[in-house]
Order: sequence, then C-alpha cells, then structure tokens
Amino acid sequence: MDYKSIYFQFIEDRRHRFFHPGDYFETHHIVPRSFGGLDVPENLIRLSPEDHFFAHLLLARIYGGFMWSALFLMSARKNLKGRVLRAAYGMARRQWSAYAKTLEGKKGADNGRYDHEIHEWHNLDSGESVFATKNQMWAVYGGCRPHWTSVVTGQRNSMLGWCLASNPPRIRGNKGKTFDFLNIDGRTFSGTQKDFIAHAGVSVASASRVVRHADVTKSGWRLSSTDARAPDARKADGRPAMEGKGRVFTISKDGQTFSGTRKEVAEFIGGKVSSFSSCARSSGKYKGWLINAQKA
Repeated sequence: MDYKSIYFQFIEDRRHRFFHPGDYFETHHIVPRSFGGLDVPENLIRLSPEDHFFAHLLLARIYGGFMWSALFLMSARKNLKGRVLRAAYGMARRQWSAYAKTLEGKKGADNGRYDHEIHEWHNLDSGESVFATKNQMWAVYGGCRPHWTSVVTGQRNSMLGWCLASNPPRIRGNKGKTFDFLNIDGRTFSGTQKDFIAHAGVSVASASRVVRHADVTKSGWRLSSTDARAPDARKADGRPAMEGKGRVFTISKDGQTFSGTRKEVAEFIGGKVSSFSSCARSSGKYKGWLINAQKA
C-alpha cells in the first residue's frame, strides 16, 4: 500500500478544516523534525487529536524505525473514560520493540544516530578544559542529558558550570569581583557577593541590592563606598519601605525643570512610579527627562 500518497492526500484534505474559537487542536509537523522538518508555517498544520494520531500512524508505516516511538507515546494517551487505545498501543509497542533490537535502536555509541562529535568544554568556575562528546559529559558529570544537547545547539549557555569553549556565555560584571563591605556597627568584610552572603547571612536579593544599587541591608551592611544612612525601615506588615522614600527628584528637559517626590514627578511626566524609579536607579533618564535625585 502506498502510505506516502495516502499521507499527503490526507494532509491536503485537512488543510481546509476550520477550527472554531475554543476548539481543541494539536499542531503537527508535516515533515517530521527528525527528517529535517522546520518550525515554519508551511510545515505546520492544525489537526484534531484523532487526525493527529492517524497522521503519525501513516508516518510510522512510511518510515518505520524511530517514528514508531512517537506513535507509541501517542497511543498510550487515555481518553476521558480512561480507556487506552489498546490495538494501536500493542501494534506500536511491538514495532518499537523490534526496532530497538536493530543497530538504529541501540543505546549510546552503538546507536546509528549517536553524535560522535567531540567538543571542547570549558568550566566557568575552575577554568578546566576537556574534550568530550555531549554524551560523555553527561556520563561523567551527570545532570540532565537533554541539557547537554541544549548547550551544543546554543539553546542553553552552560550546564553544571560547563560551556563550549567556542561559545562562552556573557558573564555578569560583578561575578567574581571583590567588594569592601561595612556595617553600621563598624564591622568590615571583603569578599565576593557570594562570600558576603555566607558571612552576613543575608539573602541573594539583599546582597544584590547592596552591590548593584548601593542599598543598606536590614542588618546594617552596605558597601564602604555607599553613603552612610539608616538601614531600610520596615512597614508594620514586615514589607520593606519604599526605596528612596523622602527623596526629592529634579528633572530637566529642553530648559524646563520640575522638582518633587517620585510620585509627583511621575504624575508630572505622565508615567508610572515604578518605571520612573527603575530609570532613576539605572540610566538616570526617563522619557527624555534627565533625573537628579537629592536627599530631602
């Protein structure tokens, strides 16, 4: 039987099916991704779950081998009554079992689809470099095997501290940098942000605010370069008080100036208080206005 002709006739017929809003459908790759099919509109079609299953049944009949896996997984789905598609499941399971005994179905390096390419890996923490396949990295260092593949394909920057030497991720500017910390009671400490978290017992978020935004923690820690001021007050419900509360902001643009609290300035510009606060901390500009913050 010419299953390929049946398959493409079936796909052409289903191209004209209309789904109403709220109807359930599943997206199907006309040319399977395992055969080079792309995620482009020309290769995608909306199918009902029944049609989607039938399409994969035809693909399994056409190509066999690995395509029985997709059908096997789909046939194990249960309908609303909890019944399993027994006949389809049995057929797919037997075909998949037979395929797994062939060279293409074997695991690891014995699999005909095994990726033998050796990559140079670099460890971001230790600086160590090794040459290995992605499967060898998974076997030695563990973790999730698909994540090692994601590093190779560029979908993931690193895995367990390892990255491709040819594609190192962008490292945060403060990573590994040493800071001088000072407490309101006179204690001092020097170290990285990670060291500071362990020494002071503060959260990652608190340490980040100290390093990035010149904040003062509840326990009185700050950067030695940060102006001395009282630690952030706390509201009655335990939430931190608004950062910068009591400050006067002066904005200027095209010779025009305005001064007021963050709320007053945001209302004058016609923006959100949160957006204005974020720009005041980072760029010093908001909607073209230059921002100058002063203590009240």
